[in-house]
Amino acid sequence: SFSVLRLQAGPPKIHGTARFHNLTIRCNSATAFEIARHHSLELENCRLIPLDQDSKTPIRIESSGSLNLRKMSQIAADPLAIVARHGDVNIRACTLQAPAGTPLLLLTDKSKAVVEGSVLFAADGPRTNIIQLQNEASVNLTDCQFTQYRPADEVRPASANTALHAANSTRCHLHNCRFLGLETAAIAQDEAEVTLSSGCIRTCQTGVKLVNHSEAKLTMVDLQEITTAIRCLDESACTLNGCTYATGGRVFHDNRRLRIRLGHWLRQLLRNC
Repeated sequence: SFSVLRLQAGPPKIHGTARFHNLTIRCNSATAFEIARHHSLELENCRLIPLDQDSKTPIRIESSGSLNLRKMSQIAADPLAIVARHGDVNIRACTLQAPAGTPLLLLTDKSKAVVEGSVLFAADGPRTNIIQLQNEASVNLTDCQFTQYRPADEVRPASANTALHAANSTRCHLHNCRFLGLETAAIAQDEAEVTLSSGCIRTCQTGVKLVNHSEAKLTMVDLQEITTAIRCLDESACTLNGCTYATGGRVFHDNRRLRIRLGHWLRQLLRNC
C-alpha cells in the first residue's frame, strides 16, 4: 500500500538529498519538485498525481542538481515531464508517458541522462518528442522501449510522434532499444550525433532523419517494416555496420550534398541488388 504525501504550497525546493519511497504524492501546482544547485531527489516506487488534471507535473532540475527515478509508473491520466538545465537524470525500471505535445525528458545546457530498462511512450494528441536534447546535452539509453501505446496494447499505425530529437551538438547513445509505432525513431540536427547498437526499429515511418551536418552510426540494428530507413539532408553522414533491412520502402532518402559511409557488406549488397 502507498502512503499519501500532499504538496499544498507549491513545489518544494530540494536541498541536500531527499528520498521518497512507496508514496503517492499529490501536487496542487503545475510543478511537483524543483531541484536546485548540487542537490538531489530520489523517487522509488512513487506516483505523482496532480490535483489539476491539466497539469503536466514537471520536475525541474537546475545547476548540477540530480534526479533519480526507480520503479516509477506515470501513465494515462498522470504523465510526467522532466526538465533539466545543466543537471543529471537517472531513470531505471520505469514506465513513463510524455504529456501530449511536451517531452517526457527535456535536457538542455550540458545536462546528462542515463535511462535503463524502461518503457517510454507518447500520448495521443499534438506531436511529441518523447526525449528532446538541446545545447550539448547527452543521453545513454539501454534496454528501453519507445512506443505510442502501452506495451499491452496492439501496435497500431505510426503516429506523428518522435522517440528522440537531438539538436545543437548533443550526443545520444542507445543500446538494445526498440521503437514501435512512431513516425520517426530519431532526429538529429545541427551537428548532433546519434549512435544506435543492437536495436530494432519497427512500424516507424522513418528510422533516422539527419539534418544540417549531423551524424548517425548504426550497428546491428534491425530496420524493419518502415517506409524510409535513413533520411540524410544538408551534408549529414550515416554509417551502417551489420544492419538488417526488411521493408518494401527505401533504404535511403537524400539530397545531392549527402555523404554516406557504407561498410563493405552494404556495398556488396547493393551490387547484388
